Amino acid sequence: MVRHFLFTASLFLSLYFAPSFWFFKKKLTCELTYNLIIKQMKMKRMYQLLWAMGLFLLSLTSCKNENMEKVTINEVDGLAVTWELIGNMTGGGKEDSYSCAFTLFNNTSKTLASDWTMYFNDLPRKFFQDSTAALQVQHINGDFFKLSPSSTFTDLQPGDSIRVEMKGQFWAIKESDAPCGLYFVFEIGEGKESKPSAVVANFTVKPFDRPEQYTRSTSDKYPHPDANYLFAQYKDLEKLPLKQKDIIPNVKKTKNSEGQFEITTETIILFERELESESEFLAEKVKETIGLTLEALQESSSELNSISLSINSSLSEEGYELKVSPSGVSIEGGSAAGVFYGIQTLVAMLPIEGKAPLESVELNDFPDLKYRGLHLDVSRNFHSKESILKLLDLMASYKLNKFHFHLTDDEGWRLEIPGLPELTEVGAFRGHTQDELENLYPSYGSGPSTENTVGSGFYSKEEFIEILNFAKVRHIEVIPEIDLPGHARAAIVAMNVRYKKLMAEGKQAEAEEFLLHDPQDKSVYASVQNYTDNVVCVCQPSLYTFLEKVVAEIDEMYDAADLELKTLHTGGDEVPKGVWTASPICEDLKKENTDLKTPHDLGSYFLENFHQILHTRGITTAGWEEIAMKDHTTPNPEFANSNFLPFVWNTVTGWGGEQTPYKLANEGYKVVLCNAPNLYFDMAYSKHSQEPGYYWAGFVGEKEVFDLRPFDIYESLEMGMNGEKLSPSEDQTKLEKKENIIGVQGQLWSETVKGQDMLEYYIFPKLLSLAERAWNAEPTWMKSGKPGAYKTAWNSFKNVVGQKELPRLGKQDVAYRVPPPGAKVIEGKLAINTLYPNLVVRYTTDGSEPNADSPLASESLTPNSNIKLRAFDQLGRGSRTVVME
Repeated sequence: MVRHFLFTASLFLSLYFAPSFWFFKKKLTCELTYNLIIKQMKMKRMYQLLWAMGLFLLSLTSCKNENMEKVTINEVDGLAVTWELIGNMTGGGKEDSYSCAFTLFNNTSKTLASDWTMYFNDLPRKFFQDSTAALQVQHINGDFFKLSPSSTFTDLQPGDSIRVEMKGQFWAIKESDAPCGLYFVFEIGEGKESKPSAVVANFTVKPFDRPEQYTRSTSDKYPHPDANYLFAQYKDLEKLPLKQKDIIPNVKKTKNSEGQFEITTETIILFERELESESEFLAEKVKETIGLTLEALQESSSELNSISLSINSSLSEEGYELKVSPSGVSIEGGSAAGVFYGIQTLVAMLPIEGKAPLESVELNDFPDLKYRGLHLDVSRNFHSKESILKLLDLMASYKLNKFHFHLTDDEGWRLEIPGLPELTEVGAFRGHTQDELENLYPSYGSGPSTENTVGSGFYSKEEFIEILNFAKVRHIEVIPEIDLPGHARAAIVAMNVRYKKLMAEGKQAEAEEFLLHDPQDKSVYASVQNYTDNVVCVCQPSLYTFLEKVVAEIDEMYDAADLELKTLHTGGDEVPKGVWTASPICEDLKKENTDLKTPHDLGSYFLENFHQILHTRGITTAGWEEIAMKDHTTPNPEFANSNFLPFVWNTVTGWGGEQTPYKLANEGYKVVLCNAPNLYFDMAYSKHSQEPGYYWAGFVGEKEVFDLRPFDIYESLEMGMNGEKLSPSEDQTKLEKKENIIGVQGQLWSETVKGQDMLEYYIFPKLLSLAERAWNAEPTWMKSGKPGAYKTAWNSFKNVVGQKELPRLGKQDVAYRVPPPGAKVIEGKLAINTLYPNLVVRYTTDGSEPNADSPLASESLTPNSNIKLRAFDQLGRGSRTVVME
């Protein structure tokens, strides 16, 4: 009672004497105020005592605020942020969600006021939280968000922290699902953001170690890849003795003979006139592989101790015959490409260490599919010219012949186009911005600086021509993709900057020449990637002026490389619902052309116009499957005989598109298989939370790629996207026109791919499986139907990968993935195995991570829950750690 009375009285008297208080606050130091209070306490008058107590309480606040400085941009290293996945399956309704939390720690010596914003990237989804929370998340565009204080936020004192929970749409099961690219911006003046920004240096993602963290939903039956599960997956590996001819892709026909031949410094390369480039390539690879420099001579007849290269028109165009005898080597091909593939086989047969004679043998080989491709997205995250050249060389090693170069998307335009500098000056750079007049927003963790080479960069005209020339030597066709009409935000923003600049100069006609959007369009939509402004206006004539310009400039680059631009990929996928529905320009066009009634009609109008631009130059119009479909399940017969080439990707089990490839082939379209459940290399290798990548189409490792059956895709999958066992369906569309399945292509989308090492981790060893299936689309084991045929083929393939190809890739400094080991306790003993032979397993029991110097694990190891295991290759590179549970 007394305590309450004193507090109330203190508060009342403090307010009563407020003028005196403000006088003291402004005129007196804290020390004087304290002395005054002591003096008053010596007086016997109660009201003076109460007044002094109130003044003391308020003066403490006054002194604290007056002396405590605020955190500024220069002290953000003292701010730490953690992100925690609380759990999935929290929605309780049709649309599931997950719960997560940010915690912000003030480890500085200053007060963190409410004058800051933390920006970050996250998966393109919606977030939900209590509207009264002290920190609020706001979506900006795409995967770009900001976290900022609300009106309920109170200053965060030194040593304090604040936690805010929220729900995210769908689920998160991987550490790569966590927010990324966090940075702070502080306000200056009247709530205006300062230009300087600072990356959150101390950001921690808490481990995912509970079932509710690595399980998507109640329907998620995909097994968790613990040690026991991996052991079961690897149990059929049997190490085999290999011969020199055992390579990837597997040679179709072989015949052994007696004798050997050894390449020495006396060996010469003989070549026919049209094979000079191939002879130079062979000499370069021999020097790289076994360190010998060989002389190359233009001769048509073979000699002793020579490697001869010649054309044999009786062979198939890309086929070859390679003969090794005691007198030398001869390679004949149906074309220069066939000779080149024979050279790659010879190089693959050479030892990677030291010297060894070649076994006498006759090989006859040819590809089953003429399109053997790899797609790389350099828009979401950029990859340097040097990275592209290295990748092209590795592709050629495994006889892949198409490079699908995804150069443009919402997050970046990566190719210089002379005459349109804004495309790369603005559209190729990402960094902090309020208006996107100088660069695009950050995406996929690229952060606030435009100097971050993961998010920013482009290929100059000269660099692109260099890439074309490099690919030409390796018989790889580069297929550029200019993604339209959706996925076009980088181009739209760049051309809008150009428009504003020229309008400010009073040049209206020039400003409108290449404009890509309708400024009066009020259409409301959201793309799959959560963009609300990423679709060009297909009704605008300036769009086609833009396309004419871009195609002409790219075509000129091919001319400069003495190449023909044969195919251009237009993307054409994932155009969201709602586009062009409130565009005045489109309304005018529909009045002029009464056949255009729906957004789908307008999409076809765009394709017809773009196709005509390409057709005039003799260029094939390629695109994702949407360019050939009326809807997700029905082919559009309109373009079947118009030189359209669809790339079919959406064959996810249960989504309704599993039969699309065969429907299109039967309709008359030539089809490239890009099946996401087998060929999307950005899908994570496994469900483990530390294995980076996406998983909306399932999980894709070497086995899923190897299992692809181009002419019977229904047999290509063991499990559905939720891990359910698949059963044959009677209503599956049968492939009637087998000749229309012209190829397969692996895809690497780069949302989660940051840097050269990550790129190679995602691609290798998956690319080896791709090469095998692209070259041998229907091997004898696949057609035999014999029990155990698949098991034998898969075991043989793993032996070649483990014993020959991984060491070969290691010598080329390729950062391939080393698969983790399997382990299981059997009758009290610890059994250990690996996916590939020639990997070793090391362990620790003290909680530390095993390294290349840790002891080797063996069956004599006593099982316990403290054991950590890692597999290592011959170069000492390790897998992720497996913990015995």
